[in-house]
Amino acid sequence: MTTERNNQICIDNFNKFYDLLMKDAPQGYKPWFFPCKKNDKGPDGDAILKIDATSKKSWHHHSARLNKEQVIKHLEMGYNIGLSARKGDPLIIIDIDDEQYINQMPDTLTNTSRKRVGIHGFCWDKDGTAKINLPTGDSGEIRSDNQYVIVSGFAPFDLTKEKDKKVYDNLSEKTRNDPLLGYYTLRDAKPLKTITFDDLPQIFKDKDKDNKEKEAEIKQVDEFKNEKRNPGKYDDLFKLKVADIVGLIPASKRVSHPLHESDTDSNFSLSRDGSLAHCWRHLVSLNAVQYLCVDGGYCSCEYAGTPHKGRGLSKIKGDKKALAFAYNRAVKRGLIKNNIPTEQKQTTPKADEWKIEIGSEVINRDFGEEKYLVDKVIPVDTIVFVAGNPGDFKSWWALNTGMCISAGRKLLDMYSTEKAGVLLIDEENGLKRTARRMKKISVGMDLKPEELKNLYLCSYNDIKLNFKERWVSGENQETIDRLTKIIKEKNIKLVILDSMVRMMEGEENNSSDVRTCFTTLKKIMVNCPDISFLIVHHTTKAGGNKLRDMRGSGDFGAMAGVVYMFRAYNNKVFVDITKHRDLDKDSFPLMDFGVEDILDNHEERIGIAFNHLTREAKDTASIELLERIRELLDNKQWKKFRHKDMIAEFGDEYSKKTLSDALSSGINREYWVYANGKDGRKGYKVENVKLPVEMEKIEVEEVEDV
Repeated sequence: MTTERNNQICIDNFNKFYDLLMKDAPQGYKPWFFPCKKNDKGPDGDAILKIDATSKKSWHHHSARLNKEQVIKHLEMGYNIGLSARKGDPLIIIDIDDEQYINQMPDTLTNTSRKRVGIHGFCWDKDGTAKINLPTGDSGEIRSDNQYVIVSGFAPFDLTKEKDKKVYDNLSEKTRNDPLLGYYTLRDAKPLKTITFDDLPQIFKDKDKDNKEKEAEIKQVDEFKNEKRNPGKYDDLFKLKVADIVGLIPASKRVSHPLHESDTDSNFSLSRDGSLAHCWRHLVSLNAVQYLCVDGGYCSCEYAGTPHKGRGLSKIKGDKKALAFAYNRAVKRGLIKNNIPTEQKQTTPKADEWKIEIGSEVINRDFGEEKYLVDKVIPVDTIVFVAGNPGDFKSWWALNTGMCISAGRKLLDMYSTEKAGVLLIDEENGLKRTARRMKKISVGMDLKPEELKNLYLCSYNDIKLNFKERWVSGENQETIDRLTKIIKEKNIKLVILDSMVRMMEGEENNSSDVRTCFTTLKKIMVNCPDISFLIVHHTTKAGGNKLRDMRGSGDFGAMAGVVYMFRAYNNKVFVDITKHRDLDKDSFPLMDFGVEDILDNHEERIGIAFNHLTREAKDTASIELLERIRELLDNKQWKKFRHKDMIAEFGDEYSKKTLSDALSSGINREYWVYANGKDGRKGYKVENVKLPVEMEKIEVEEVEDV
């Protein structure tokens, strides 16, 4: 096996590849080549940083893109080269790792990967349908939306690493002896083919179909689970499959739709078990209830169906008239017997309608894996609190998180997100300030305005979660109805509330007032499955990283599924995971981040970037010492102290630098001020200084209008 790299092989293959790529490239296309690590496949952040110190080591940064001459220079230095298919450009990358599917590759430009058994195909996009990312497990991927492959370079197998050794051991003897093992080289020197989704290898089309069916089945279960809870009159209706109505159709076969005309004979199919139908004209799934509503003329196919890929909900969800119509239709067609008496009166007490589950059955029930809007950070169907003092970047982080979800970008370049609709309900900052912050964050993320079409802003509408005068029988129905309508119409998956104190009436310390807010959120979460709330809250003046340090009633911490406590020091924000119901918080990777200004040529701040940080021992020591100083001041009831007092107390345990950092952090966080207003030579006074908050009254707008 070759372990020494021959740069000339890499350069020769790149020159041939580049000429074929650019020969008939669409007008304006500029390839996104970037440096990857020597003898490896990952992006080389240090090499990118050498190109531009403001790049944050990100291969997504505009400065990471290399032209042809820069690529050759990096190859000469031993770097590997990646090529990314960017969102908005016409390049499609097809990665096939399994030999049995190679013959499905379109007749196009291809490279052989380092294992010498897989290939990378390169095509041009025709209509946007193939411009996707689609993994298939071990068989390959479509990598066409801000993903990449290595197009030139050398990544030898390191047999001291278990992963590399496992792959190497599975290779044939012939492949192991291939002199080009480890290299990425040109395979088919052909022009790039222009394709649509239908031209993709069959393995990807089958996987896409499977994904849609599974998504539809899961969504159907979630969407109609409330209707199925009450046993009785509709039991037989819910047992029906669409196959019971239309007859058996092979799962892989598309036929003419039995309910409406079309230009093709292939716009209708059944799921594998026949429980669902798929309308490929309107891109919806139909269970038996929905199908019968369309069949009987109650509503249209696109109205009744559940949209594919989570693009919305069925319009008949929760419609009791639709349920009764479907039942009567099924009885009329002889699909089920009529089990409802002509006159049926409600005689059972309400408590008798409660659904009681048996532990022995629940323990083995498959509820599926935990879902996340942001991997590990924001679970689906959860209330998440972000708490801290003023200036701890809580609102900035919440806005940045919403923008990442809206655009499908990684949070802190580390935590993957589910691209989804986000609603920011802002009673704290106003639209003008929020728009300025969005622009700065967009610069830091290299984010385009059109990527924020899923982000909606609602500023200064005096929204309350517990209008006391409107609270009847525990329901703030006006707020519930309005928010539910917006969430469903805009397909919102995350609602950001900034901040909690601005959105409640009564007292934060009053547990009854807090519980009424929680009741409102619970009602909305019942109406809108899979919705999550991200709530910005404050800590006490003393601050801290425990649940008791959240301002107000202990019910705030109790109502949350996840609580993050923010503490900012010198443009570093340390995030403590105080509570996480779904994960072992001690094993959760630290979410600390740095706040970096992005300056223009005139040293004016034009943007802001949030970068994931690894917490250093000195940072931990400074935080720890700050808390110990505050505890000392509280115990001794000191209102004034001097620098040498702290040296006497802690000098044997901490360095002078750590002590100075802790005292400076106390100044920044307004735990104390300089006694003489300038420095610490004459000591410190313990007090809190409140800064004025500018409040602008702005009308509600959607983000694309900001």
